[in-house]
Amino acid sequence: MEAIVKGKPRKGAVEKKTQLEGKIGKAYDAAGDALEHLSQTPNFARIDFTYVDRMLARIVDPPTDAKQKNGRRGISMIKQWMLEEGPGVILLEVLGQLCWRLVDLKGEEVDLFRRVLPWLPGYSALVKDPRSAAIVVERIHHVRESKRNSSPASTPRSEQYRENTPLHHSPSSERASRSCSPIWDTNLSYDGLVKIFPATLKCRGLWKNELERDLVDFYIHSFVPGRTFLQSNNSYLDIIRVAEKSEGARSALLSLSASYMKEYLSSDVTRYQEADHNYMVLAIQSLSKDLAFDEHTQSCLVTEMLLVHHGVVNELDSNVCWTCHIDMLDVLQRRNEFESSSEPALFMAYQFILAMTAQPIARIRARKPKQLDWIVDREAGDLQQICGILGLSRQLLYLVASTTNLATQEISSDERGERGEAIAVQLGNIHQWTEDATGEALDVALQTAMAYCLAARLYLLCRVFGATRSHPSVIETQEELYQLIILLPSDGPLFTAIHPTWSIFILAATCDVARRQPLFRLLQAIEERNKGHLATLPRQAMGMARCSSPDRALVERLVGEDVRLSATPIKDTQPGIIMCA
Repeated sequence: MEAIVKGKPRKGAVEKKTQLEGKIGKAYDAAGDALEHLSQTPNFARIDFTYVDRMLARIVDPPTDAKQKNGRRGISMIKQWMLEEGPGVILLEVLGQLCWRLVDLKGEEVDLFRRVLPWLPGYSALVKDPRSAAIVVERIHHVRESKRNSSPASTPRSEQYRENTPLHHSPSSERASRSCSPIWDTNLSYDGLVKIFPATLKCRGLWKNELERDLVDFYIHSFVPGRTFLQSNNSYLDIIRVAEKSEGARSALLSLSASYMKEYLSSDVTRYQEADHNYMVLAIQSLSKDLAFDEHTQSCLVTEMLLVHHGVVNELDSNVCWTCHIDMLDVLQRRNEFESSSEPALFMAYQFILAMTAQPIARIRARKPKQLDWIVDREAGDLQQICGILGLSRQLLYLVASTTNLATQEISSDERGERGEAIAVQLGNIHQWTEDATGEALDVALQTAMAYCLAARLYLLCRVFGATRSHPSVIETQEELYQLIILLPSDGPLFTAIHPTWSIFILAATCDVARRQPLFRLLQAIEERNKGHLATLPRQAMGMARCSSPDRALVERLVGEDVRLSATPIKDTQPGIIMCA
């Protein structure tokens, strides 16, 4: 579409030699006027938010009259804009001149308008400023309070949400679902492990009501983009097709999405808590039925993967350990329908293998050993290719599992040393790769995989060979890993769930105080701004570091069990510090 005509650039534009024409140009000018007005008062003090409040009132309580079709379209469009760019964009309505102009634009005109907005000085700063989001949340609370005060006899719709669970839908619950626009918690990052990101999938077959539509929308637009920046290799997107045909996978997906929404959205927490619980019950019920049929193996794997993910990130709130779902992997992998290339199965193996690295040897021995050879089955493809949702290759993951297995075996020191050397050689020869990224993204992907490899080498040194932190090989590996980790992004488009937090955990548990404190600060900064698998990492690493005391008797009293990391210490290491699991 031709949208550029002759004329002088609008005052305040970034040296543009042309001017947008017609309705788009007028909307662009209105946005520029709003930005100029907002810039005149620091911290939004003494700003009249009358027009912003009016628009937020329509977003909080959208029009339901069938005659207001165009009004509903406009509200939906503005709401989507807020979700994708950030809540602060609604402040451009401060002069009451923008939103009504946007409603008159066609879809392609809106897309063009949004593409040229960054031309305006101050636009990017506005949408990325946490204060903008905070003031919008404050105005929404003000709008809702005003509505309640103006209609004291009416029941707040937030209360209606609590009266209707996702298992029993009434017309009132449908209206209630539409009445609340989810608002992002400004204390959490919207460009971290969960992102605001446009998606093209509609997935109409996944949702049956307005609540489920919101959950699916969050899953696709916010949750999935935060899993990996290798989007062409994102299994969380692929499993949507399975969820459209499997009630168990669908319910597990909705429960997982609700568990994130109750953390990330500052509105209707109780509503999402109820949805989380009720869909979890449905998922488990459906899974118990599907397990009886071999032909449902793939849908069972997807359901189990989502339940494991839910259990890991909500471990502190759950009464059931997520490893119970991983135990079913032993049953499923013996079926004819099981495929060794299954990434849902690989995800579950990944969680189990890395969790075992933090367990005492006695506890690992007490568990029934798992059959994990399928991980390196040749039919699974190139074993050194980086998995998009894990950040490391199958071969490296298997070597970590082999290290733990070797450390727990009651064999001679010579045999342990020989087999440990064989693992060390494989770690040195591994060459992880991916074709799913280029440029800076490729660099981050390869650095992430290398961080896992270095952590695996450090884990082998301490777990099997009994090296202390003063051993030269340990010091050298720690330094290389530390320099790699501090260069990796901890927020932004290239920070996703494949961030090598296990590597940080291993490094923090084996290094000295000078290195440990910066790592703890890094983990805690990530934890404070994100919901994910980081909630217990600082505590685990701190606990392991605490057990690195020369006083073994004190350590045993604190932990109550064998805390030695290695069964056979290296002969040439300096005595004193004992690593623990």
